[in-house]
Amino acid sequence: MTHLYRFWVFQLQKYSFRELDKAISNVPKLASVTIQSAVEDSILTLDNAACVKAEGITVVNLAYLDDSGTRQKDRKYQVMSGVIVGDAQFHLAEVISAKNVEDLLPADRRDQFEEFHAWELFGGFGIYDGVPQDARFEVINDLLHLVARFPILYGAVNVPELRKKSYGSADPVDIAFRICATGISEWALANVNKNATLDCVILIVDDTQEKAIKNALKTSFRQIRPRMKVPLTHGLSYLHDDMYFGDSKSSVGLQLADLCSYFIARHLEGHPEVEGFYKIIEKGIVHGKVEPE
Repeated sequence: MTHLYRFWVFQLQKYSFRELDKAISNVPKLASVTIQSAVEDSILTLDNAACVKAEGITVVNLAYLDDSGTRQKDRKYQVMSGVIVGDAQFHLAEVISAKNVEDLLPADRRDQFEEFHAWELFGGFGIYDGVPQDARFEVINDLLHLVARFPILYGAVNVPELRKKSYGSADPVDIAFRICATGISEWALANVNKNATLDCVILIVDDTQEKAIKNALKTSFRQIRPRMKVPLTHGLSYLHDDMYFGDSKSSVGLQLADLCSYFIARHLEGHPEVEGFYKIIEKGIVHGKVEPE
């Protein structure tokens, strides 16, 4: 992504909705007409968001959750991360992600692109094989600066320590999910007083083919969030009445959550090569907990 484009996309969110019309006229003409239009659309989306807040209309937040993967049997930490994206902010996230694909991959590979997998992007595997590290790391940097603008939450499980406990047979993914979902409900309750338009948070979890894990997550969610709403003084009442499973290949939000889980897990494991990336998202973390303590 060009530095010019990055600067304008991130700076434009600082305007109040009364200043946005003026801001549009100040956006420099970019080489890509498509991207120019997308930036202007993003400004208008922010304009609408500001008006919604001012008029007290309902706001829906989408909480995307993804885990750090289960392929590594010797992993020390199992992490589930959540990224909360307001409905009016989603378009901007999609635009920035699309532009990074355009900048990173040669034209003959773009049709093969499916999603930003953190471990592939960081290591140069899969579709990123042969792509220079500097180019890959610049995209990671852009995406993490994007996600750091949103509330980030995570639950982590120290797997070796878990196995020593009387409940050591519990699924680390399920425990991490419970920590993360509880953090989302606490965030919702804390933000009710700050944003009177907050109505609900919808949980969208990366789908899995492992039926046992999927059923465990469904059961945990229902225990955390009963079918009939609890009193509105409780954060759980701001979680939507069901959670949904999505395909990360079709969801920018889930891909951003995957990036967070990857770098948080490697940070917890003490990998110095990711510390610069972790520091980018650290400022956006509003809830994080490791079990067992």
